[in-house]
Amino acid sequence: MKNRFILDYLRNHNGASGEYSLLAYIETEQPDFFDSLEDNPSLYKKHFYLFNKLYHLSDEMKDSGEYLDISPIEIRVLNYKITKNKLAEADPLKAFYLDKENLNLSEKEVSEMLTQFWEKYLAIEEKSESIQILQLQGIDVLSKEIVKKQFNRLALKLHPDKGGNQDEFDQLKKAYNSLKKLYE
Repeated sequence: MKNRFILDYLRNHNGASGEYSLLAYIETEQPDFFDSLEDNPSLYKKHFYLFNKLYHLSDEMKDSGEYLDISPIEIRVLNYKITKNKLAEADPLKAFYLDKENLNLSEKEVSEMLTQFWEKYLAIEEKSESIQILQLQGIDVLSKEIVKKQFNRLALKLHPDKGGNQDEFDQLKKAYNSLKKLYE
């Protein structure tokens, strides 16, 4: 199994580690790990390369009944049998990190990707308030179409040209734009 040392490291740390701790360990104990990258690779390239190797390692672990749950927050060794359903789900992060073309994104592309991430992250943070403003509580599964339809319905009532209040209408637009980002 390639990169077995990563699995050993995780097991020696209660089956889990944060990315920063794992990177620090690799740079100290396995300095040749990043040798296939250019001299002084950017943090993005190290991150990408590590996650690419983690996803490959996870695939290699399937025969042992385990896999790696890989997220930007934590990398954890899990038992395949306990969370079998999760493995069947599509994993857009895995697809991204297994596409080696993404290793060579330009600084501009990385910056744009980070901007999109933070916009979506902030939209998730604002989701609860936005749902209340758009009066969407109680709807189990939201979609772009449902959010847009509700926005249009409320906009007709709250628009200043229709006798509504400008501040309430501005709040409605902000809530709509926030939720819309989650479905783009």
